[in-house]
Amino acid sequence: MSLPILTVELIEAFILAFVRISGMLIMIPVFGDKVVPGAIKWGLSLLLTMILFPLIRTAMPRLGDLEFLPLALNIAGELL
Repeated sequence: MSLPILTVELIEAFILAFVRISGMLIMIPVFGDKVVPGAIKWGLSLLLTMILFPLIRTAMPRLGDLEFLPLALNIAGELL
């Protein structure tokens, strides 16, 4: 079994998928409440991202070499 090579594009795609899944998870009324601790919300978001990323990765558009500002704008766009 060989491990996948981590590229900048792969890491950026993972971050964008994590932000999108976190935003959706936080908007669910059960998890958006203050009863659920933040660590549980972030941990579940990370777990879902790790499970779904191999499926999402094939459908994501090619990001290219994003610098900080375009990446930050993409993340803000995912949250909105």
